[in-house]
Amino acid sequence: MAYADTTKHRFIGEETYSAGSSKEYLIGNEPTWCVDPLDGTVNYTHLFPMFCVSIAFIVSGKPVIGVIYQPVLDTTYSALSGHGAFQDDSHPTKRSKRLPLVNSPKAPLPAEAPKGCIFSCEWGKDRRDVPGSNLGRKVDSFVNMATEIGGRGGRGGMVHGVRSLGR
Repeated sequence: MAYADTTKHRFIGEETYSAGSSKEYLIGNEPTWCVDPLDGTVNYTHLFPMFCVSIAFIVSGKPVIGVIYQPVLDTTYSALSGHGAFQDDSHPTKRSKRLPLVNSPKAPLPAEAPKGCIFSCEWGKDRRDVPGSNLGRKVDSFVNMATEIGGRGGRGGMVHGVRSLGR
């Protein structure tokens, strides 16, 4: 097996950054496991049940495998590059089944796809209200997405709805 030698694997967590720069993640060409054991910490601490465990395996800077476990729903989501994404329903009261999340992993999105989608955003930790800030860019993107079709100089009306379940 090409990736069996775990001494050559890197293991990083959500808060792991390269030395000297908080914006460069430690993902290079070597096989890398990215693990967030409590993805949605703020939700968890406020008893909002939208949190999960997230694990990804990345090779040459590209995601190969991803697994997300949502403990409140007792549901696992998985994806394998080139093979699609799945929901594994493991509730003990139901027969175990593997449901594809999309009909075909190679099906292209239609040009109007964003208008029929729900956009999910996460506001982040940096909430400084200064020109050019991370928050300012996110607010601008949010308004572009949520505005009526054709608004904001033709940039508006990109999605059907907007949800914010993050910070």
